[in-house]
Amino acid sequence: MTNPNLENLQKELDNLSSEEKQLLEKLGNLRAKRNNKKDELTELVKEMPMMVKVIKCLQKNGEVTDPTFVLENNPVKYHHEYVNLLRSTTGRFYHKPENTNHIPASSLEELLEKLKLIPTINIDWDFQAYQAFQKFKAWQKKEEEKPLYEITIKDDRFQIKKVKGGMWDIDSIEGIKKEKRSKDEISWSLPKIEGWRIEEKLKDYQRISWSPDSLEELKIEGEKRERLSKLASKLESSINVKLENGYQLRPFQEVAVEFVDCAGGDAIIADMTGLGKTWEAIGFIEYKRLHAIIICPAAIKENWRRHIKNLTSEDAYICKGSTPSQWDVEYLINKKPRYVIINYDIFGKGLDVADRKDNDRKEIRFLWAEVLTAANYDIAVCDEAHKIKNTSANRTRATLHLENVKWLFLTATPILNRPRELYSYLRLIRPGQYTSEDNFCNQYIFMDGSVRNVDRLRKSLSTIMIRRRREDVQKELPAIERIYDWHELSDTARDRYEIALEGIYQQIAEFDSSTEEISITGLLAQITRLKQIVAQDKVERIAELALELADSFEDSPTKLGEGKVVVFSGFKAVARGIGKRLGHEAVVFDGDTKQEDRQRYVDQFQSDPKIKFLVATGYVAGEGLDMTKAGYVIFSDFGWTPAYHQQCEGRI
Repeated sequence: MTNPNLENLQKELDNLSSEEKQLLEKLGNLRAKRNNKKDELTELVKEMPMMVKVIKCLQKNGEVTDPTFVLENNPVKYHHEYVNLLRSTTGRFYHKPENTNHIPASSLEELLEKLKLIPTINIDWDFQAYQAFQKFKAWQKKEEEKPLYEITIKDDRFQIKKVKGGMWDIDSIEGIKKEKRSKDEISWSLPKIEGWRIEEKLKDYQRISWSPDSLEELKIEGEKRERLSKLASKLESSINVKLENGYQLRPFQEVAVEFVDCAGGDAIIADMTGLGKTWEAIGFIEYKRLHAIIICPAAIKENWRRHIKNLTSEDAYICKGSTPSQWDVEYLINKKPRYVIINYDIFGKGLDVADRKDNDRKEIRFLWAEVLTAANYDIAVCDEAHKIKNTSANRTRATLHLENVKWLFLTATPILNRPRELYSYLRLIRPGQYTSEDNFCNQYIFMDGSVRNVDRLRKSLSTIMIRRRREDVQKELPAIERIYDWHELSDTARDRYEIALEGIYQQIAEFDSSTEEISITGLLAQITRLKQIVAQDKVERIAELALELADSFEDSPTKLGEGKVVVFSGFKAVARGIGKRLGHEAVVFDGDTKQEDRQRYVDQFQSDPKIKFLVATGYVAGEGLDMTKAGYVIFSDFGWTPAYHQQCEGRI
């Protein structure tokens, strides 16, 4: 395929006269000769000596950071190698009036190094300019030897000062706090316990200046982390906790005491239900001889009082009333009993008062927290600590008003539904690190609520939380044998079940996304109704099974407890029905039973040999009430979560 342009050009050339063709040929020859002479000149220039003159240094007030040097423009324009080097120099500026090139010192050094490779080029320095350049090089060398960051210790925190490093590396450290951000200085700080985060972030950097005390502190904290890590998996401790009245902690419980002590008293004991978190907390308090505040659900205040009395012979002071009386204030501050017990409801009772600065605004005062702060206690123990998972609840807010105490949290379920529930504990244990719930959530929680950065979170928790499962310490505990008993519905119960089930199917068929919340709530209620129908049909069978277990105690190879049986149900009517069939050998209680009566029934079950059965609704008996005389547990119906069953089993 031919090119039309070439064809047209060829036609034009063909149409030229002979004189025009001769002139065109002469013009081509002249251009070729000119190019040849230019090439000859370029080659000739390369062999000619050339002087590059640095004629002066432009400085502002004698600064040496990066002064500008002036080079005289060389008239030999055909030295292409020099011209190309000059044009590629960073920061070069051609000053036309003076016919000079202005080059910053940082770029001039690089240019001069390259010019040294051209043997025909020499550098001619003005004396003062040369002195200024040497001064700049000395300053530059000193700057290169400076560290990227300087790290020191001040006020129990690592202080990080930016010298030459970037900001993002430090800003991205979890829990970092920016102290200063000015033109002259940028610095950050981090709690001592979290110093490992700095070391981890900057481990690949060469020029980090650690002060001697910061290095020593880093070593101490590293050894502490290693010790805590080992303690979390140990079953025996090197410490001996002395209790009163012949009581003694199990070895794995003394490990928990040692862990909390190593953690500095701020910790979470998250052992599974039944492993003795109450004893572990009292053990730590006795080991360190502390004055303690026990914050717990109202139903188990009496339980705590008894444990304290048995293990320590101390009489705990039990707080009563939504606000402290004058007598409470004087007694707590002047007498200061070693143990004070207060329940969440009255601890979180807030008093609305007018803001002094803005009368239209209200602030909440938590009077019990203020009085206990004034009494200057050493430690606050939160039992069933998941009760303060909601950061907006008054009982949780009240914890922030209890000041200058260590915090020990007891919970078998530290993360019941969402990882963010950890924040309520962490902001009290590490207030300097966890300062914002939003920041914590951004670090560890995805938009759907699931946990992210699991390894980082686990590493953070490893210095404050100890958690053992029953299987971890099984050798020191009686064995648990689980038996599943299948039940066939009676005809009457089956008919009721099918009617209820048909209602669920109908509700699903009529499901309307615009009323999703109402529909789902209704479905859950219908499913609960199905569970209730089955549980009611099993009342006779459950009662018979309880009697069989009690009667078979003598033939049991394990001889757990004293042959007594605890029955849990999620429904009041079912619990009462089972209790009625077991007769005078059973005690029964549910959510309608007064709190003082619940403890009395448990005491009767524990101490009276004639009482062989305790029947209760699980959500009432599953928290804080100890039924250790039992050898058997029956779940008449299942709860919604595994935590419910673990909580109930742990009471035994």
